[in-house]
Amino acid sequence: MASMKQLEALVAFAEAGTFEAAGARLGISQSAVSRHVLELEAQFADALLDRQHRSARLTLRGREVLRLAHQTLRQRDALVERIADPSQTIHQLRLGVTELTAMTWLPRFVHELRAAGTRTTLSLEVANSVQLRACVASGKLDLAFIAENVGCAGLARQSLGLTRTGWYCQPQLLPRKQQPLSPQFLARHTLLLQDDQSGTGRLIAQWLTEHGVVPGQVIECDSLAAASGIAVSGLGLANLPTAVSRGLVRAGLLREIMLEAALPVATYIAVHRNEAGTPFLQSVVALARQHCDFERPFQETAPAAPLTC
Repeated sequence: MASMKQLEALVAFAEAGTFEAAGARLGISQSAVSRHVLELEAQFADALLDRQHRSARLTLRGREVLRLAHQTLRQRDALVERIADPSQTIHQLRLGVTELTAMTWLPRFVHELRAAGTRTTLSLEVANSVQLRACVASGKLDLAFIAENVGCAGLARQSLGLTRTGWYCQPQLLPRKQQPLSPQFLARHTLLLQDDQSGTGRLIAQWLTEHGVVPGQVIECDSLAAASGIAVSGLGLANLPTAVSRGLVRAGLLREIMLEAALPVATYIAVHRNEAGTPFLQSVVALARQHCDFERPFQETAPAAPLTC
């Protein structure tokens, strides 16, 4: 009969891609993972892994067993969550967030997660929305907070909140009394943009196209902090979330460019694999929805006005 350790080893190998990475995830040696998988494999007439290539891969039977292993482990976790003493249960949460989340509401969320009474070991990965979506799909992450427009086929998704951006530049680049400008004003300057791996970057690129803006030069910058610094230096116009730019505007280092055309608002969602939707994970999503606030930098304590559609 298959043991839970054997099933966990198979799932970890399938998600991590190698026995070494699976061992690191489970906190055991590479040889222990290989042994557990071999013991599980010995219980079937057909091989679960094809070892004829440089790296082993699941066979058709292996994928079938993997699906059943996921179901069994999910049922076990649900049973433990239902009957176990919450004060004694330690939850493992592998969470992915974007830079914007880390710069706004993540610290408050983590504080409330720790204060909720559940014992949680949290590991965090910060990346763009496309990368985080792939990590969730592959099983590297349990949960991620990402932009909705990157596409999430095959994943469970729940709405979190909205975030808005604006165009900002060094104050000297604008007249003292500014009238709303045509989007074509942007085409005369270097633009600092996030690439298409970012959900917001995709939205703004689409907005530029819709308004016929063809910039002469674009600097792609994955870091919001770096884009802010480049804009302050006067080397370009940056599209920045309002929470990121607010302090720089107050300090007189940046000014917002008032445009005739409204910018799109990005929707953020929580995504996880359908088979990973345990009660604990649902409680984490509910907590995230409660504290999600992209309009307030984490340094601020006073709540900002809510952003609505």
